[in-house]
Amino acid sequence: MRICYRLLLLGICLSVGVASRAQVEVFVPVGTPVVNADMVDGQKDKLKRSFSVSGRLVDSVYHTPIPFAGVVLLDTMGVRTIAQSISDEAGRFTVRVDDSGTYLLRIIVFGNMPWQKRVRLSLRHRKIELGDLAFRYVVGIDSVSVTTVKKLIRVDMDKIVYNVADDPFAKGAPLFDVMRSVPLVSTDGQDELTLNGQSNFLVLVDGKRNAIFKGKGFALSSVMKAYPADAVESIEVMTIPPPRYEAEGIGGVINVVTKRSKVNGYSVGVNTLATSLGTLSAGATAMLKYDRFSMSLFGSVSRNDTGMAESWTERENFGSDRNRLWSNYHRNDQRERSLFGILHMSYDIDSLRLLTAGVDFGHTETRADRSGVAGIYDRSGLLTRRYDTYDDVKSPSPRLTVNVEYQRSFRKKERMLTFAYLFDRSADRADDLRTLIDFVVTGSDIRRDRSHTLSFEHTGQVDYSDVFNRRHELSAGGKYICRRYATGSSRDLFDAAGNVWSKDPSYVADRLGYVQQIFSGYGNYTLKGSKFGGRIGFRAEYADNDARAGTGEQENRFSNAFFNFMPNVSFYFVLSGSQNLNAGYTHRVGRPSVSMLNPYRNDADPSYIYYGNPDLEPESAHTFNVQWGYYRQRHAMSLTFSSVLCNNKIFYYARDHGDGVKEMTYGNVGKKNDFMLYFYYTYRTGRNFECGINGHYGYTRLGDRTNSDSFNSGWHGALNFRIRTALWKNAGINGFATYLSDNILLQGERSSCPSYSLQLYQNFLENRLRVSATAAQFFNQYYTTDGTTETSEFREVSEFRRRARFFNLAVSFTFGKMDEKVKKSGRAILNDDLITQ
Repeated sequence: MRICYRLLLLGICLSVGVASRAQVEVFVPVGTPVVNADMVDGQKDKLKRSFSVSGRLVDSVYHTPIPFAGVVLLDTMGVRTIAQSISDEAGRFTVRVDDSGTYLLRIIVFGNMPWQKRVRLSLRHRKIELGDLAFRYVVGIDSVSVTTVKKLIRVDMDKIVYNVADDPFAKGAPLFDVMRSVPLVSTDGQDELTLNGQSNFLVLVDGKRNAIFKGKGFALSSVMKAYPADAVESIEVMTIPPPRYEAEGIGGVINVVTKRSKVNGYSVGVNTLATSLGTLSAGATAMLKYDRFSMSLFGSVSRNDTGMAESWTERENFGSDRNRLWSNYHRNDQRERSLFGILHMSYDIDSLRLLTAGVDFGHTETRADRSGVAGIYDRSGLLTRRYDTYDDVKSPSPRLTVNVEYQRSFRKKERMLTFAYLFDRSADRADDLRTLIDFVVTGSDIRRDRSHTLSFEHTGQVDYSDVFNRRHELSAGGKYICRRYATGSSRDLFDAAGNVWSKDPSYVADRLGYVQQIFSGYGNYTLKGSKFGGRIGFRAEYADNDARAGTGEQENRFSNAFFNFMPNVSFYFVLSGSQNLNAGYTHRVGRPSVSMLNPYRNDADPSYIYYGNPDLEPESAHTFNVQWGYYRQRHAMSLTFSSVLCNNKIFYYARDHGDGVKEMTYGNVGKKNDFMLYFYYTYRTGRNFECGINGHYGYTRLGDRTNSDSFNSGWHGALNFRIRTALWKNAGINGFATYLSDNILLQGERSSCPSYSLQLYQNFLENRLRVSATAAQFFNQYYTTDGTTETSEFREVSEFRRRARFFNLAVSFTFGKMDEKVKKSGRAILNDDLITQ
């Protein structure tokens, strides 16, 4: 590509010699020159030219070099070409001549008016050094069109970058559809994303955590289906993040990088979606750039009816004759209403100082109608107890994240200092109106259970980085996190005779106050070479936890502290222009969330009790990765071997004490060893066709440290297929399919269900308007899975079913002209250490 660019500019330079005299000249390349850059320099060793003019071309805004610009020395009249050259990749140029005299120096930077200056070479001034010459974009050239095709995938030492802006199928599509083409990212049968085969990972926007992308599973997929891919520049995937990121117990990091441009303007886009399941959504994006101020805003409102879901469960209790068999049917009809938005702003104080700020907010309200029928039978099959439950649940969840960052650059542009502050607030409330009818023991009662969880988080961070000799980078930083949580609950009983509500005197309330403080620091050295590079670093963290759990009149206080030192090493090797090899190791930790630590016993269901464990320790895992990649324009493929070894895995496990009641809690009882092979392949023919496959296959062994006889192991994997092709002008069809093997659990396994969908789209008005129709699971009405859990105490079989077949219609429209989005600081706050459920 660079050679073609040089030939193009050289053709422009050659046309100068035959151009007529004019105040403004437009240079159009004619033919295909056969002269290369070395020939343009005049073969100095042979001609021994002794007069020269030199300089360096830089961008006036970003101070980056301008390569491959045409430089011409003309006679004083500007008619005859005397010598010519092209700036190199560092922006440097040198033009040499044999004779002294006065010349006209003309510099041609693509997209600019020609720049001219008279220079005089003499015996006293044989060499003229002009220094840095800055150019800014002032003229657009409509008569010359240069089309480039960039690689969609780029591999760096610690991440894989998918260039969404260069994906021809991403225009007008939602972000979720683009994620299917990203290496190491897969979807399961319920449209839930996985990274490296794991569902527990973090999604960032421009390197920052926000309230909108904090969700997991279906909630995260819903946000990505509403977020437009037109607003995204690239997607970065990191399976071994650098040490500046929090030590994490997650599968990796996905960073969504939004677009950047250079001129003032605005842009507005709107999108709508309707499905046959009753889902309706509308969203809008707005971007504004004026002088030094930039702003971007994204908002969405939606109503999501997930439809009816059903489950059947049977459990045999080996230790009880009276309560031998427990059978349950459960039905859930759920609806969600959500509103969320992302506001990012930046202001260039001057060329060396940048101030950025962001506000991310969201509010989701869930309404659910649930019903259940449970029966307990003795060994002979006689019914000993039956109870029915009816629940009307309302659960609002508001979230807010505010961040402010100040970035200080220096005259040495690689040196950078960043200060950042982040505030996060979230609240989860639940109001459950339950009717329980016990046909044998207690009769019937109507109760109202209320619960709430409120959390505040304050984070301060400082980062410093510097580059020496363009190859050596040193970085260091520190962070302080303070998290505060508070939980509470209450129960009221309804007196049908008096038609009044009253407090349940026997109810033990859930009261928890929890404070966590984390002090961390990191150091990192990186070597970047053309064929080889590496990074070695460390992260040290000290976490102090203090909590008070109230159970009625009693109070239980527990506290602990942990120190973790985590090394981080990675290397890359460039095998050829299209092949690379990466290897890395890191030590990660995963801290238990508040719900995992809370010792409160929830007994709302008489046969199913669950509670947390305040004695939990952070998970400690060792991760090894080796990746080979081959990336060309038509073919892109990669193979990644990953091993994760954890000897204190936190498992959510079940126990039965012989009375037919199942108890669930958490414990550091697990040993988990994963050995996985991830593969990715894509074939493209220009901008009209793409097909690909990605997935993983490997071996997992799970064990219980407290019981050597309790373990499970096996081979498992997943496959994702996709095909995207153009049909006619501005129209195309996309097809996706997913197959997953059974999931391996410590005490059993759970099956999966394949999924598939087809999408037809048509773009109008120069791709500003997009209309698409999607059909999914059109051969299957239901999504069905089953699972088995077996211990020495009980055996449980379950089946889950929900509606799967749906059709949707989506419309998106963009207007205005906007080439710049908000600038981002080079460093940002990222907290991803908590284990999410």
